[in-house]
Amino acid sequence: MSSGKNSVVEIAFGVLLAKLVGKTLTGLAKLIRRLLFRWRRILTPVWCGVGLWLFAVLYRAVVPTWWPLVLLIGGTGLALAILGPRLSERIQTITAKLVPDGLDHGQHGVLDSLRERTYMGALTSYVALWLALRISGGATEWTGWTWECGVALFGGIWWYHRRIRTIGRAEKYLRSWRRLTEGRAAALELKALAGSKPVEARGTRSVVRIRAKLADGYTAAHVAKATAALASFWNLRPGAVFISEYQHNARHVWFTILPRDPWKGRIEHPMPAPGTLTLTGCDYRFEMGLHADGRPGMYRLQHTLLIGASGMGKSAWLESLIVWLLACTDVAIVGIDMASGATLRIWQRILALPLATDLDSAIDLLHRILALVEDRERQLGISKDAEDSDIDSFQPTPDTPWLVLIIDEFPDLVMGEDGKPHRLIIGLLSRIAKRSRKAGIRMVFCSQNGSKTDMGAKEIQAQFTCVISLGLDVHASKVLWQTLDRVGWNSTHLKVGQFLQRDPDHMVPDIAKGYFVPPRARRDTVRAAIGSRPQFEASAWVALNAGAMLPIPDETPHSPAPEHADPGITAILAAIRERPRPAEEIASLETTPSRATVYRKLKPMRDAGLVHDINGVWHPGTALDGEVTSSATH
Repeated sequence: MSSGKNSVVEIAFGVLLAKLVGKTLTGLAKLIRRLLFRWRRILTPVWCGVGLWLFAVLYRAVVPTWWPLVLLIGGTGLALAILGPRLSERIQTITAKLVPDGLDHGQHGVLDSLRERTYMGALTSYVALWLALRISGGATEWTGWTWECGVALFGGIWWYHRRIRTIGRAEKYLRSWRRLTEGRAAALELKALAGSKPVEARGTRSVVRIRAKLADGYTAAHVAKATAALASFWNLRPGAVFISEYQHNARHVWFTILPRDPWKGRIEHPMPAPGTLTLTGCDYRFEMGLHADGRPGMYRLQHTLLIGASGMGKSAWLESLIVWLLACTDVAIVGIDMASGATLRIWQRILALPLATDLDSAIDLLHRILALVEDRERQLGISKDAEDSDIDSFQPTPDTPWLVLIIDEFPDLVMGEDGKPHRLIIGLLSRIAKRSRKAGIRMVFCSQNGSKTDMGAKEIQAQFTCVISLGLDVHASKVLWQTLDRVGWNSTHLKVGQFLQRDPDHMVPDIAKGYFVPPRARRDTVRAAIGSRPQFEASAWVALNAGAMLPIPDETPHSPAPEHADPGITAILAAIRERPRPAEEIASLETTPSRATVYRKLKPMRDAGLVHDINGVWHPGTALDGEVTSSATH
């Protein structure tokens, strides 16, 4: 009986032990699975090594004689590594995944660094050679040893740079994130981070970036006010934390942390020699500074509004741009400086037209530029009609250069003496801005404030494709960025020389520091550029000097001969011959030139006998059409 009882106890004990072991094994399996999932990125080299070995086994089992094909992997990898930044954006995005972030010291996601191209070329060459040996010769002790060494070497480099160097620098901030997640931070602004979770981290020597997933219903706008509180939470300097949207998910937010000043004082400009570049060769882009992580701050030449408080570096940014423009053989520069030439006077010897420093000279310059716009529009029309071309914009060449108009102290230009907007200036600028893109003209306006009062009118501000902001006070920053202030666009904490750039290529706030042009280098550049600036085409020079559009040459059978040497005079005469009109009514017609042009041409036309004035109403004159004098034409 006792033996029976003992057997029952043993059975029960065995069942309990089996359940305990089963639960333990199940829990251990879940733990291992959880750890493997959590460490899936850390173990990436192991998974890649196992996949490489499995591929070799299956390849040898199916088509062992085709082993030379795998050598294409090495050849392709070496070719991609050599070509590097010359690859298309899509190919670069794919190939850059093979390179650890810690090795990417150039533009992120682009193979433009020697170390990352070296790593990729060595990795693909190793994979191709090992696969060829393993498939052709089968499993040997030597192939096993080289497989282990390859995984350890390339995986170790990948693991060190991605985990220790890249993510390891962010561990300090990730460890304290639990307090934010649980809502235990004291600051009210940090309560919006309750329920958040870090999902990605990147760290370099000078910058840490953490992407966090917010709680349901929260966006970047809810945590945008937490930058100062986060700097205090992590015991950092003021202005060390920046927040920006994640473009692929509204609940995700990027936190950029700059523990120390990553730029360490002034950054010297590369100073390209005048006449050594072209706009088309640069893809219309210039390197205007450096981001905190070492990436170049690229700027595309476009209609630009440059805003910054006094002493924050507007002049330095402008000088950096002018140096790049002088290096291009297909760009000419003109300028208006309403501060009596304080910024642009040193550059006046390389300008295509005399520097305008007062209202009258500025109006004259704008009339000339508008005439150039009209002339080039006409040339585009002739080209498309004669060549049946699809080109609808003026292409820059040394013989037909683009024109860049720089206006410093823009509010002083558009505001009249009575404090009201100067309607003539605003009208000229609006017409030029709307029509200048196809004519190869770009404008850069500088101001200390982006308000409607300083800009003269919203119609001008709407023409700017790019906004560059240097340091501003709280009110000016809110006025400039408006609702974007809630998603990280804030210029309050920018130091001297630092800027934010918003355009179609930069939709996320990312601080950069601009280059500095030393005075001696600036003077040397001006001396070197004198006499080597590009020359406009003949018709453009005449339009700039005369302030009027040239006649269209009769290059095609369908081009009617012009009635006069000046189409503006032709349009005015046609309006007056239709019926006598006051000057105001003539200027308001769609078929006639601008208001200022009509007023400027009526007096010479009267002197030539083409029209006469009776009590403010203009009537046709007695002169014949062919008797247009040079005074009426100009």
